[in-house]
Amino acid sequence: MAQDVLADSDIGRVRRNKVNMAITLLCDLDGTLLPRPYSVVPADDPSSSKTTTAVVAHPSLSEGPAYEPLVRLLDLGATVVGITGSQLATHQRRFFDELPLRHRRDGRVILAVQTGSQLYVPHSEDGRPMRDEAFDAHLSESISVRLDDAIVAELTGIGRRGLVRFYSDLADDPGLVELDGPLGYLVDIAAKLHADKEVNGADVKFDVPVTDDVHVVPRIEIRTNNSAVVFVGVPSLLGSNYFDIPAHLQSSVDGRPTGRSCFDCVPAGLDKSHVVRYLIRTNVVKRGRTIALGDQPAGNDAGLTLWHNLPYDGRPDDDDDQRRHDHTIPFVAVSECHMMVPDNLKDWHVSNITNAEGSAKILTELECLVGTIEGD
Repeated sequence: MAQDVLADSDIGRVRRNKVNMAITLLCDLDGTLLPRPYSVVPADDPSSSKTTTAVVAHPSLSEGPAYEPLVRLLDLGATVVGITGSQLATHQRRFFDELPLRHRRDGRVILAVQTGSQLYVPHSEDGRPMRDEAFDAHLSESISVRLDDAIVAELTGIGRRGLVRFYSDLADDPGLVELDGPLGYLVDIAAKLHADKEVNGADVKFDVPVTDDVHVVPRIEIRTNNSAVVFVGVPSLLGSNYFDIPAHLQSSVDGRPTGRSCFDCVPAGLDKSHVVRYLIRTNVVKRGRTIALGDQPAGNDAGLTLWHNLPYDGRPDDDDDQRRHDHTIPFVAVSECHMMVPDNLKDWHVSNITNAEGSAKILTELECLVGTIEGD
């Protein structure tokens, strides 16, 4: 399937033309490159059937199937740009610091966080992530990246009500989530949160904490400087059933599903396309040398799909305004569900395996293509 997906891409045309060039990978992280999370028993009381939250483990990149083919592509000169809705601390540990120091020192591991509102590039000596202030200036020309305090308070209430309702529904009907699927652990969480209700029929209300602790589910995250409010713990496919941005906020807030089990509320107009435009402008992303991967092409990865199969009109490549429109960036969806993929991307969907396995398959095919180019 991966080979078929790549056959007509720009990378495929590069192979046929035997052009020797490095490539850039634009990759979503949660639900794409990173292995899926799983629930664990709280260490302080492993026998308890009752808790106010559940503990979820989030494996790092090296624990999943995409790590090795990605490193081999970096060895061949590729650049990888991880673009996530999450915060720096989480994905510096799970993604950025996982990749070899030699490639970070070369500047070929880049990380955009908080729906692409912050961009980090590696220090040339120690490889640590450094905030790209030029990108901050670029983004400030386009949109606001902060939600007002009153909006954050209202969104927090919307999130709490939706999360409580979902876990009540899930406790009553575990069939809402496939037990053996990637979100099966949510069924266990619902059972723990509503243990009292199962025993005596009481309508138990649990507290949904506001916290940045990624091990706690369900939770609400309020990102630094009010850059986003995130509801964590409802499957992306069901998010719109439980969370709704009211009409009076829709000019200020964009709400969309992210990853497998998040719903992001971000300033209107903020999406991952701003990072791509900036990287095109700075020559990190070039037409015919870039491919994008994601699991939410109709959600928070939509900004990565805007250049999919764009026709090239032959204009010169030395003008920023023209260059912005002259780049085709094929997008490959690794969603586990066909319903998550828009019609124009159905032929670019790797399915019947987990998201991370789909990403690994695509990366392996790219490695073969780039390796063949290098050898010719």
